[in-house]
This record gives sequence, C-alpha cells and structure tokens, in this order.
Amino acid sequence: MIDPPGLPDNVRQAINAATAQALAVQTEKLTDLNDHIGDDDFPVGASGSPENDQPITRDYAIQLLHQVSKDLDQFMRRAAAITDTTTAADSAGGHVVVSGIRRQVRSVSIDPQWAGTARNTEIESELRDALRAFVDRSTTGELTKGPRSAAISELMGMVADPQLTIQRISRGTTPRSTTHEGHGQ
Repeated sequence: MIDPPGLPDNVRQAINAATAQALAVQTEKLTDLNDHIGDDDFPVGASGSPENDQPITRDYAIQLLHQVSKDLDQFMRRAAAITDTTTAADSAGGHVVVSGIRRQVRSVSIDPQWAGTARNTEIESELRDALRAFVDRSTTGELTKGPRSAAISELMGMVADPQLTIQRISRGTTPRSTTHEGHGQ
C-alpha cells in the first residue's frame, strides 16, 4: 500500500539520487571529450580550415577576438537563462507535477485524492510521464555542446594549427623598411 502523503518526498529523493548518478556518468563523458579537443572531433568552420589563406592583421585579430567575446557572452546569457530557471512539468493525466532547477528535482506534487484510489501502475505511469517532461524541459540541449559560431570555430582552427596561424600572421605584417629617410638608395 502506498502512503500518499509520504510519496512525493520518497519520489524526490529517488529522482535526485538517479540524477546524481546520471550526472556523474555525463561528467565522465565530458572529461573524455575534453581529452580529445583539437582532434577531428571538434568541427571547425570554413574560416578556420587550413584552406583559409587570409593574412592575419592586427585589426583582423582584434575584430575576431571582439566577435568571439560577443558570441561567448551571448552563449553565457542563454545558458544562465536556462540553467537558473525553475522548470515545472505536469503528467499527461495532470495528477503529478515535477519541478526543479538544473535538472535537479526540487518538488514532486501528487494529487493525494487520486493517489489514494489509483493503481500503483497508474501512479508509476504518471510519475514517469511527469519526469520525462521535466527532463525534456530542463535539458540544455544544444548548449551542452558548448559555444558555437564562425568566429569561435576560426579561433579554434588557429589554435589547432599554430604553424599555419604563424604563417598567416607573418603574411599580415608588412616588413619595416631597412632604409631611413635621407639615407635611402
């Protein structure tokens, strides 16, 4: 027999334990991914590809870094808006509501009158439905891949191939004249 008043607390504790375990697995995967940055796993845009032969001038570098900063600021604003917002999701039947922040369940509300008369399988089904909806709404989606833009891809391409970057910088600087005014040839 299920105790309807104690059910939300038990469910919340079980959900948070499962979430912590899932986050530990995801963190391990991210650590493995970070070990491979610079490999072909990181997509580099056309501007950061080895075919880009454009010289890197001082103005070009400043403009690129300014754009990367703007792109990172935009990414951080989007990430903060998603991760710092309370998310709530209802089950399809409307008897269960799950809410929380950053995929961590803070509360589970179950209609006590319904839970007292519902079969265990119905309760499980609505809990599963509400949890799926909560995870879907609180998942950062594309943000988990990190910031992406043409400017960031180009900068990552420069970091991935420092020799090409040095060559492009060399072509972007004009050699200083070795003759002085009045002493020229």
